[in-house]
Amino acid sequence: MEDGELVLDNSMRYTQDGKGGLVDSDGDALFASELPEEGQSGGAASIEDFYGCWGYDDTDIGIWIDIRDDGIYIWHWGIGSSSGAYYLEGEELVTDNGRRYTLDGMGGLVDDEGDTLSPSQLPDSGSDGDESGGEDDSFPSFVGQWVYDDFNIMVTIYEDGTCDWSRGDGTYNSGSCWMEGDVLRMELDDSTVMEFSLRGDGLIDHEGDTLSRGTLSVDTEEDWGDEEDDWYYEEPAAGNGGFVGCWESADSDDWLCLYSDGTYEWYSEDGLVSSSTYENYGDEICLDMGADMWFYMGTDGSIYDEEGSWEMYPSQLPDYLQ
Repeated sequence: MEDGELVLDNSMRYTQDGKGGLVDSDGDALFASELPEEGQSGGAASIEDFYGCWGYDDTDIGIWIDIRDDGIYIWHWGIGSSSGAYYLEGEELVTDNGRRYTLDGMGGLVDDEGDTLSPSQLPDSGSDGDESGGEDDSFPSFVGQWVYDDFNIMVTIYEDGTCDWSRGDGTYNSGSCWMEGDVLRMELDDSTVMEFSLRGDGLIDHEGDTLSRGTLSVDTEEDWGDEEDDWYYEEPAAGNGGFVGCWESADSDDWLCLYSDGTYEWYSEDGLVSSSTYENYGDEICLDMGADMWFYMGTDGSIYDEEGSWEMYPSQLPDYLQ
């Protein structure tokens, strides 16, 4: 004791607050308590409490967050998926896109916008979330170079669970892959997710497109301009009767960027949501989003999806998303 203060050997000082508690030298208050019994956590949330798959309770489309024990989460929604890292801050789980989740005390989660989540399971996943990769008996059958039968695109799958995705025009991407049941699931660095199954001596992807073992041929400029090849169909700029360009949703902070090489990127205000390919049929286009999504050109210069859920007008991608 020193002048009415309790002084510890680490120089921390404590005084009584007159209400049965203490105040330390930093001004933090303490109240009388007991140590938790052995084996109890004292009620504090631990990172293990968040592990598993959680589904949002009130959404028009299915939305899940799969929180894995390797520090990675995968966000699944109606048009695709994305992944990132997370960490525990106090009793909140925080993802790298700024979302926060807390335990609701009833076996579920609540996010920072007040939406509730319950324990769930990904649809048709056929997996317990273990990315076992090459340990699966069927994985070696996927290893090697595969070329799409209808597109000049090559997928290379390596024994260590990594993969490459390359096109004849020189564009390239890489990522990782693992087995989920009998399906090989591939996630590229741009968050594109693909699924492949064995079919005879080849592969078939989740869109029904087939691949055979082979190597990539180099495209020429003449190939890119061939209108019979939907992959490299050249359209005019958005707003001039064509689809290529950036389109902004009339009802939400979403942007669809369509490129002349047959690829697209879908952005929300949080960043890139999905990227893959599309096919052009002149007066309408079909986006590969796991399930096909069709857009047609309206007479007012905007584009509309066939379900009536999206109206998008010519715009520009905001600087903070570029």
